[in-house]
Amino acid sequence: KLKVSTSKATTNIPLYVAQENGYYAEEGLEVEFAPWPSGPKVLEFLHLGQVPIGTIASIPFITAVSRGVNVVAVADNGNYGPRSPQQALVVRADSDVRTLKDLEGKIVAVNGFGTHGDIVLRSDVFPKLGLQVGKNVTLVELPWPQMEAALATRSIHVALSYEPFATRAARKPDYRVLSWLEETIPAEGYNTSLVVANRAWVKANEDVMQRFVRAHARAVAFQSRNREEALRLASK
Repeated sequence: KLKVSTSKATTNIPLYVAQENGYYAEEGLEVEFAPWPSGPKVLEFLHLGQVPIGTIASIPFITAVSRGVNVVAVADNGNYGPRSPQQALVVRADSDVRTLKDLEGKIVAVNGFGTHGDIVLRSDVFPKLGLQVGKNVTLVELPWPQMEAALATRSIHVALSYEPFATRAARKPDYRVLSWLEETIPAEGYNTSLVVANRAWVKANEDVMQRFVRAHARAVAFQSRNREEALRLASK
């Protein structure tokens, strides 16, 4: 039995495919998915051994490893490029925020401090606009599924949403995408998500870890060949 801490983001589709197609079961694994509020929180769970495996964005993972957190990456879990961005700044359709320059003085929600999106805003987007968190722009933490409601009630002005939540909001008349932040993505793209495990647990359960990664790799291969079916399985 394995507990895997993950989210319902598109990068995690292979995990749901592996579950629905029986790849885990064929490896003798019974996998339970445990939802997480943010990647940094999963890293905390992993470091303390409260869960053995989780999915984490690459940027907070690298930060955690540099600080000696007891985790190791075991599989690639998603990449994206300028032509396939995965996160977007979303606003109300009637918002006065029309360009990135209009973010000054606004409240922007990210799904967690220290997350991939949070770091992209702080290190790339805001400095180019002359914005400084706590001075002329405010950042708050809010899970992706709650961002639409917060925009609707005007508790926040802008939401940094992730797929599939960004596209779902963009398809509704009450919201629009301000920017997909393509300019923050290198032309060659980059890794955005990893399957990560507690380092001590991996050493003690190498065979189990190998079986999990085999099932994951099968699901990635299935998704690359059967995109629509993979989306159907994930939606289920």
